[in-house]
Amino acid sequence: MNLFKGKAESTEKKEVADSEWVSKVEEKKKQGENWAIRKQILINLNYYIGNQWIGWNEHTHSIHALPHDGQERITHNVLQQRVQTKLAKQTKNRIKYDVTPDTGDQTRIEVAKAATKFIHYWWDTEEMDKKTRDIFLNSGVKGYTAAKVFFDPEAGTDITPNEDEPGYEEGQQTINIGEICCRICDPLTLFIDPAATSDDEIRWVVEEKPRDIDYVEEKYGKKVTPDETVTYAPSFDISNSGYVDSTRKNKNMVMVREMWMQPCKKYPKGLKVTTTRSEFLDKDENAGDLPYILFGDIPVPGTPLYKSFLEAMLPIQRGLNIALTMFSTNLKKMGGTKWLVPIGSNVDEEELNDEISGIIHYNSATGGKVDRVSGADVPNGFDRIIEYYNRLIDDMSGVREISQGALPAGLDTASGLALMVEQENEKLAVTSQNYERGMKKLLKRVLQLMKKHYTEERLGRILGPDDEIELVSFTGSDLSGEEDINIIQGSSLPEMKSAQQDRIMTMWTANAILTKEGAPDANTFLKLMGLGDSTELFEQNQLDENKSKMENKTFQEMGGNSQALQMVQTYMQAKDAYSQQDQLYQQTVQKVQSIGGDPSQIPPPQAQPPQPIPGAPIVRDFYDHDIHIYNHNIFRKSSDYERLPPEMQALVDAHVQEHMDALQAPIIAQQQAEMAAQQQQSQQQEQQSKEQHQRAVELKTMDNESTMQSELMKARTAIQGAQMRNASGQ
Repeated sequence: MNLFKGKAESTEKKEVADSEWVSKVEEKKKQGENWAIRKQILINLNYYIGNQWIGWNEHTHSIHALPHDGQERITHNVLQQRVQTKLAKQTKNRIKYDVTPDTGDQTRIEVAKAATKFIHYWWDTEEMDKKTRDIFLNSGVKGYTAAKVFFDPEAGTDITPNEDEPGYEEGQQTINIGEICCRICDPLTLFIDPAATSDDEIRWVVEEKPRDIDYVEEKYGKKVTPDETVTYAPSFDISNSGYVDSTRKNKNMVMVREMWMQPCKKYPKGLKVTTTRSEFLDKDENAGDLPYILFGDIPVPGTPLYKSFLEAMLPIQRGLNIALTMFSTNLKKMGGTKWLVPIGSNVDEEELNDEISGIIHYNSATGGKVDRVSGADVPNGFDRIIEYYNRLIDDMSGVREISQGALPAGLDTASGLALMVEQENEKLAVTSQNYERGMKKLLKRVLQLMKKHYTEERLGRILGPDDEIELVSFTGSDLSGEEDINIIQGSSLPEMKSAQQDRIMTMWTANAILTKEGAPDANTFLKLMGLGDSTELFEQNQLDENKSKMENKTFQEMGGNSQALQMVQTYMQAKDAYSQQDQLYQQTVQKVQSIGGDPSQIPPPQAQPPQPIPGAPIVRDFYDHDIHIYNHNIFRKSSDYERLPPEMQALVDAHVQEHMDALQAPIIAQQQAEMAAQQQQSQQQEQQSKEQHQRAVELKTMDNESTMQSELMKARTAIQGAQMRNASGQ
């Protein structure tokens, strides 16, 4: 009988096919049931939570406590600390990613940017940081885990129409907007295609989980018979599960199985079949790709599964527990050994006890002195054995002095410390690559589900790197389906903050952090150092950035409003008229000034500056014009700007020019002030030169007058002498 008939079959044939799906799912589950792997997972988990004196029953496939005679068993759980240290390293940094467009077209680039922001919003709402921790914890303890990414139509905001809204129907079921969900699966509930040698070759996966019968009826619309006993092992504690001595029995519950099949020739759109152990529930032949993405710790060649780093440390942990237990037993025996009582000493046995002081009577004539048997000595080198065990576990786990907060002996330089930290973290590189590869597949599936199910616009809020709140809108149907996820390699690896800041400081001192003008960029420097989120400087910059982006949105909205376009046309015509008259007036003033006329006699232009358009962005003197120009230019390079009417493009250009004029105004004012100062200095120098020349002329005139008076005096003296000589001669 063909089990893969379509829906066009008769009801009788369909019921037969559905009933056989139950056995087919059961068969697949048994094929993927590898008890060697499941046994190791259970042992690892027990050791992690502290149940370390355990054994394995091959017949019942269960873990049980080892039999003992009532003596104390010491468990010194060093594995849990190593797991927590490794987990702290792996969750220190959030992975960095973005959506890459399918083409270089500006429109596709903008869609990819919007998708990146919305995936960041989805990451926060789905608490993927917490689920990342669960991925690494499950991988470290159990060896591997899987993230199930699926669209849940019953999740999200309730959009059921109210009584006074269109589409309302009496007795209608609740309608939700639907959300893309991510759930971390316990590997004990998964049964994976054993023929696959890598995760890309997995053809099918069966997941088995216990469900309440009321949930099954509500979800699938079928009443099912509860199983007699439903036993399962919760991932956080197996001490009281069906895998150990005691059995948990759950009434009114049934094991629900989901079998997912990868798209193939028979099912080109994928397949999902849901059954219980005995009843068929549902079938979906449009299920798409497998929703499970595998993550693991240590890869194993030839299989898509992984092994845990704990597995190699279990024998060392057992030896450590045995050594500490033997040491504790010897210590107790040292103070509580047996008594030696010679025959004939007549000692009252009631006087023999373990009290520190007391009197014991015996017959000294017979020489029968009562004494204790010597206690066992502690073996030599016991402390070295314990130290050796701890060192072995440190080497296997990669957790050494630095990870435990201790500075190695002889290490006293920052560069040496950074080098040791880097070498210690190299052991995490393989696990980090597994995680980054898995996250790339996970986020790409999220994109595919967004394209398929987010047909209407979705809104969300994200918190940026500087703690700014940004509203993002996204429509999945804008995606082409060919977009990809770019994961920054190594972004999930831990890094010392001190080493990172030291590297940034080196770049700053080397003048490698500069603005576009070539000046030192203090804003970027503070942001890289992690100080930008708490400084007033960054708050001001963020306000200007958000304001400029809102103005771009306003321009775009005005371009689609006919009334606003009419006001823009009127405004631009009035502005052009005023600009022409003002330019003519300025030219006339310059000509009049050049011929020495009075420019105040020239009549001002009749046109008045146009009034701003209501609601249109205007330039304020307190804006950061550099930030506004940068963001407006990004908008002018986009396809949204290209689709604007010419008058709106002219308005945007004029707005940017106003910012540029405002940015240049202080420079022009300074140049004019310098020119005025130079002109004033030139006038002062010219005046001083005139005064000095006049003074020189006056001094020369005075010298000439003095010379003339001197010559006149000489002439008078000569005349008087001649007259006197003439008189004496007579």
